[in-house]
Amino acid sequence: MCSSLGECFNSWIDKECHLPITAMLDEIHMKMMKMASDRRMECKNWKTILCPTMEVKLAEKIEEARSVTVARSDKHVFQVVTEKHEYRVDLLSRYCTCNNWGIDGFPCRHAIASIYCKGDSVYSYIEVAFLATSFSNTYSHGITAISRNEICSDVSDEVEILPPDLKRALGRPRVKRIESTGAMRYTAHKYRK
Repeated sequence: MCSSLGECFNSWIDKECHLPITAMLDEIHMKMMKMASDRRMECKNWKTILCPTMEVKLAEKIEEARSVTVARSDKHVFQVVTEKHEYRVDLLSRYCTCNNWGIDGFPCRHAIASIYCKGDSVYSYIEVAFLATSFSNTYSHGITAISRNEICSDVSDEVEILPPDLKRALGRPRVKRIESTGAMRYTAHKYRK
């Protein structure tokens, strides 16, 4: 339904995608090795429980949570009142009626206020994916370096592989990408009087 991840990767390999296939694969391999190595070295210096960007986000949410009023309904259920709305927070099922907690897996300000009212640690309600140890484990294994000589050692120079004969299609070449069948189109509607 959505190709945004593929488009993100394609923009990341913008310079490499115009190379011949073997050179392109070599360059992508090198780029991925460098990225993994850089991230592995970067996370070695972290002293926080969460990744630094998530620690900043948590600090902002904690500051926002100071302006709400919390009323306890049950052992795990709280009523949170803000200046405009009221929200129901269930800490056991990790649910808030604002739905932000369920969408990104990070407690919203209403949930954080409820967690502090209960007296628990906020870190125990944050998804494991945001922990610095998870980030470190993701990049703990290096990408194996491959020598070009190992790959091409059994290929003979006598064999010449020619590209296939291509017949150029009639008409102008397509410039715009083809949308997937499930993509939603947003068009401006003109209203008649």
